Amino acid sequence: MNIRVTLSICATFAIDPIKEYIEFWADQLPFDLGVTLAPYNQVLRELLITSGDDSEITKFRLIGIRPEDFTRFMSTKDEGKRKDFVRDAWIMYGDAVRKSCESSSDIFLVAVFPPSPQGMSDDDLKYHNESIISFKSSLKDLQNLYFIELSTLPELYDVSVIYDHDSDDMAHIPYTPEYYAALGTTIVRSINAYMVKPRKVIVLDCDNTLWAGVCAEEEISVQPKHKALQEFMLKKRSEGFLLTLASKNNEPDVDKYFRPTAA
Repeated sequence: MNIRVTLSICATFAIDPIKEYIEFWADQLPFDLGVTLAPYNQVLRELLITSGDDSEITKFRLIGIRPEDFTRFMSTKDEGKRKDFVRDAWIMYGDAVRKSCESSSDIFLVAVFPPSPQGMSDDDLKYHNESIISFKSSLKDLQNLYFIELSTLPELYDVSVIYDHDSDDMAHIPYTPEYYAALGTTIVRSINAYMVKPRKVIVLDCDNTLWAGVCAEEEISVQPKHKALQEFMLKKRSEGFLLTLASKNNEPDVDKYFRPTAA
């Protein structure tokens, strides 16, 4: 029986471009992943919706929050009123996320997005950062909620330009296609990590893998590519992986190259 997984997506901005990238990667997964987009800027409404119980489907819900969207449509410039509104918004979103998590068996993925360069003053940014820390801390006890780390996305996926001011201004699509692609990839990887049991054993051959040559017939040599693989595998062992060998060679022929005195 095929494993069925669904992902519903909602955000405080237009997150629609992410769908094509998620669907691209979904074709590579060992399970069926269906993706749906909620209406624009309806996060709180979506959190009130209960998806129902279905033991045959694993349901994920992606919640995207960009703090500067809280005041995007406010007309007042009164800093006190704006700060009060932002404070109340964080409390409201926190309460809504908690209630939704506690009343559902769905898995919630929450992503707090970075503001645009011109989106906030230094004081506003400082206040929002403090609010984000409090928001995350207030929800850390929920077992079916995971925060998606976005701060490393640009470096991890080599995204040089994150923001698109024109598309944000015209259609509330604040990020570049490259950033949406990186985000979609991260979301799919998070879902796959949750669904697929982690592999803990790495099986290696020796000849022409850990070294160049056939150890039973000739002197072997370690080239840069073999050294890189060996160092990578040692790193995996330090992370808890079990390394094993599968070789047709006689054990003494292999063993001599694993002795401390071996070249």
